[in-house]
Amino acid sequence: MNRMRELVVDFSKLAKDFQAMAQKWHELLELLTEVSDNLVVQLTGNDLKAQSVEQMMSLDVQPQIKKPVLDELLGAFKQCLMDKDGSRAAEA
Repeated sequence: MNRMRELVVDFSKLAKDFQAMAQKWHELLELLTEVSDNLVVQLTGNDLKAQSVEQMMSLDVQPQIKKPVLDELLGAFKQCLMDKDGSRAAEA
């Protein structure tokens, strides 16, 4: 986020240098893409959680998950989100 702010400030300083502005715009767009990808992963995860809970409630399922297994699964999901690896999260 701080880097995005720096880039926006740099735009005003480089208004007459098209070459430098193009590089800054490219970097800013890459940062915005990363933010967008992260949001998509989070929204997909939230939707999958909601669907799972809804399905379990409709079937009146009362899950019993052992704590070590749950800790391992949640740890894997957390690492996938930190690595921004949606395909690995889907496999988990």
